[in-house]
Amino acid sequence: MGSVFQGFFIASARESIYLAFATVVAVMFFVYIGWLVALIGSSIAYYHQYPSKT
Repeated sequence: MGSVFQGFFIASARESIYLAFATVVAVMFFVYIGWLVALIGSSIAYYHQYPSKT
């Protein structure tokens, strides 16, 4: 019974490390997409406001 618990504990600790890395990657991806939307939106707004400068 102890070896089963030990195996489960080691496996869950390993998975939690990978989950932390996956969370960091996911947050970085969503920040990238958020800034991409903001920058594209500001470019569209600029070109809509000043059509003669394009």
